[in-house]
Formats: sequence, C-alpha cells, structure tokens
Amino acid sequence: MKKSIVSMILALLLWMGCTAFAEAQRTIVATTYPLYDIAQSVCGDLAQVVYAPQAAEKEAADADVLLCVGADADAWADSLKDVRVVKALDGIDS
Repeated sequence: MKKSIVSMILALLLWMGCTAFAEAQRTIVATTYPLYDIAQSVCGDLAQVVYAPQAAEKEAADADVLLCVGADADAWADSLKDVRVVKALDGIDS
C-alpha cells in the first residue's frame, strides 16, 4: 500500500508540474477521504480537489484526474473517457 501511495503522489506531482502553467484550473476527484487529503496537500491551489464518496461516477466524468481505490469497488472507473484514472491498489499483490 505504501508503494502505491508513493507512486500516486509522484504521478500527481509530475502531472501538476506539467500543467502548472495551464490557464484553466484542473479538477481532481477522489473517492476516499485519504486520497482526497493527499491530493489536497500535494496540489494546494494548483487544482480543485473534490471529495466524492457517493455519486463519484457523475463527478468524475467532468474531472481531469480520478483518484480511486481500484479493484471491484471502482470498476466503473475504467469506462471513463478523457479522465486520467489513478488506482491506489494498482501494483499491490494480494
């Protein structure tokens, strides 16, 4: 889990660094509070971070990035188009 969270933070930092000078503010949707808290801490004012534990699919459709747990709980995330999906459980063997 620790490796996955570190990977997610690094991906967010890279993404924010590449888009920091863009005119429009980016939107990040997180499906759990820990992911929301990490994104808010990392991004600060550079992006709008939204915590959407319920109806996340509707919120995420308009987002630039979706932070989710992954696995069966967020299977709907794979159907999103034009949204970068970051799954916290990716790379973790059970």
